[in-house]
Amino acid sequence: MILTIPGIVVPGIFYGPCDSVYTSFGIVFSAIASITICIAWIPQIYTTYKLKAVGSFSISAMVMQCPGCAITLIVTIMSGNSWYTWVAWIITVLLLFILTYLLIKYDCINKKALKAKQLNEQQEQQKIQQDILTIQLQIPTDAIESQNTPNMLTQVIPLQEQQEQQSAGSSSLQQPLIAENVEHEC
Repeated sequence: MILTIPGIVVPGIFYGPCDSVYTSFGIVFSAIASITICIAWIPQIYTTYKLKAVGSFSISAMVMQCPGCAITLIVTIMSGNSWYTWVAWIITVLLLFILTYLLIKYDCINKKALKAKQLNEQQEQQKIQQDILTIQLQIPTDAIESQNTPNMLTQVIPLQEQQEQQSAGSSSLQQPLIAENVEHEC
């Protein structure tokens, strides 16, 4: 920035706008601007391409910056300026459009991948829950079949019937049996 002001003002004052010195300063500064732009954006494009992720870049800022640079390039070309004045803008527009394309592409890809991952996780969770439920329902049946014991329900119903019969009056018949059992054990 500091070199730009004297580089533009001094030749313009002493030599006029169409002098060869002014043209050579324009070419030199255009080359410096082009190199600086490449140093600024090519590593970012490379990093974005390698990571295949947006990172902390603002896609909306890039989407606004690209058309702004394109409009500036068009105005510079249409105003009849020399080629060296708009070379830096061509490089800027190309690099910004490449970076913006990569950012939008990877943002869309990553969103789709994230949705697919979430869907797969939900499906896996549902499958695990179904498997657990199936296992819980099969455990009692498998345990009963493997032990060859009668069903628990068939054992509970006669026990309830016996208790009802005892409460209905057969309790007096059962008491001597219990007493006899106690006498034999002593």
